[in-house]
Amino acid sequence: MLLENEKYEGTLTLMNNLPGMVYRCKVLPDDYSYIYVSDGCLPLTGYTASELTEKDGIKFFDILHPDDKDWVQSLAADTIEIGLPFEATYRIIVKDGSVKWIWERSVVTEFDPDGSPLILEGFDTDVTELWRLQRAEEEFMRTNLMLNVTPLMCHIWSSDYQLLDINEKAYETFEMTKDEYISGFEKLRPEFQPNGQRSSEFMRKSIEKAFKEGSYVCEFWERKLDGTLIPFEFTLMRVAFDDDYVVVAYGRDLREYKQMMNEIENQTDLLSSALKEAKEANRAKSDFLAKMSHEIRTPMNAIIGMTELALREDLPDAVREYVNSAKQAGMNLLLIVNDILDFSKIESGKMQIIPAVYSLSSMINDVANIIKAKLVDSKLRLITNIDSNLPEAMIGDEMRIRQILINMLENAVKYSEKGYISFTAHGITVDNDTIDLVFEVQDSGRGL
Repeated sequence: MLLENEKYEGTLTLMNNLPGMVYRCKVLPDDYSYIYVSDGCLPLTGYTASELTEKDGIKFFDILHPDDKDWVQSLAADTIEIGLPFEATYRIIVKDGSVKWIWERSVVTEFDPDGSPLILEGFDTDVTELWRLQRAEEEFMRTNLMLNVTPLMCHIWSSDYQLLDINEKAYETFEMTKDEYISGFEKLRPEFQPNGQRSSEFMRKSIEKAFKEGSYVCEFWERKLDGTLIPFEFTLMRVAFDDDYVVVAYGRDLREYKQMMNEIENQTDLLSSALKEAKEANRAKSDFLAKMSHEIRTPMNAIIGMTELALREDLPDAVREYVNSAKQAGMNLLLIVNDILDFSKIESGKMQIIPAVYSLSSMINDVANIIKAKLVDSKLRLITNIDSNLPEAMIGDEMRIRQILINMLENAVKYSEKGYISFTAHGITVDNDTIDLVFEVQDSGRGL
C-alpha cells in the first residue's frame, strides 16, 4: 500500500509530464496569484515556476493578451468569482514576446467560510497550432465558397502543366462531375484553335507565359461532349502556393458577348446600307431641285427683262405701277428659286463662290427697295445708313451677298410689328486692294 507522500509524488510526476500547465492560484478580483504551477509552465509561458509563484511574481492577468483582457475578466466575474467552472480559449503573451492561444479549464476547489471562492485549480494547454489549422480551414472554406459562386470558370495549374483543381462553374458548364472534368480535360479541347494552333500547344504556351510574366490573357475554345464549341477569355495569373507557384486561370464564357457583337455588326451593316440609300435618295432630290430651279430661272429672267424694257416706255401711271409690281414679284420669285438652287447645291456639295465686279450702291439700293416694298402696309420704316466713303466698284459674289442681306432684313421685318429697321453698311480697310464690308441690321422687335 502506497504511503501518502508516495501518492503525492506520483501525482506531481503525472502533472509535470502533462503537455500543458497545471496550476493552483488564489482568487482575488483582478489579481490571480499563482500558488503552484507544474513544470509545463516553462514551455507554455516561457516563465519558470519560481517566476510565477514567488512573491510579487508574474500573475495571470500579467501574461493575458491586452485584446482579450476585458472579456476574460468579465467571464471570470460571471463564473469563477461566484464559484462556477471556467472554460475559455484566449491568447497570452509569452516571455519572448510571441503570442500563443491557450485553452483553459478550471474550477474553484476551496471557499472562504462566507462562501467566497478562495482557491482555483486548473489546466492550461497550447492550442496555437489547432487554432491556426481551424483558421486555415475556415479561410479555405471561404475561398472555396468565393470560387464556387463566381460566374467565371476557374482552373488551377501546376508548374508542370497539370490541372490540379477547378471550381463548380467549370464542370457545371460542361455538365460533368468534377472528377470527370479533370480526368477527361483532354477530350474537352478541339484539335485546333481558331488561330490555327494546336489546342494542347497553345494552352501550354499560355500557361508558360503566365508563369514567366506573372499574368497572361488569351482566348481559348473548349468543346462539350456533345460537340458544342464554347469560346472563353482566360485571364491567367501566377500565384505563390506551398513553397511553389501555380497558375490560376479564370475563364469568361464569351458566347453571349460574341452573339451581341455579331448583332451589333449586323445592325451596323443595315444602318450603313440605309445611310447609303438615304444619301443616294438625297442626292437624287438635290439633282432634281437643281435641274428644276435652273429650268424655272431661265424664263423668270426673261420675264423680268421684259418688264424692265416695258418700264422704259412712256406708260400711264397705273400701267407703270402694274408692270413694276410684276417685276418686283418676278424678282422675289427669282430669289426663292435661287434659294432652292443654293440649297440643292449645298446638299450635293457643289456650292461655289463666284467673284465678279458689281456696283455696291446699286446692290444696296436694290436690297433696300425689296424690303421697302414689304413695308408698304406695315407700321415699320426702314432707316439706311450707308458710309459714303465706300468704293462703288467691288469684286465679290454679289448674288450671295444680296441673299444674305435680304434674309437678314426679312427676318427683322418678320419679328418686328412696328417701329424701325436699321440697315448700316461700312467698311474696314485691309490693304490697298481689299476691304471688309460690314453690314449691320437692328430692329425694334424681339430680334433675329
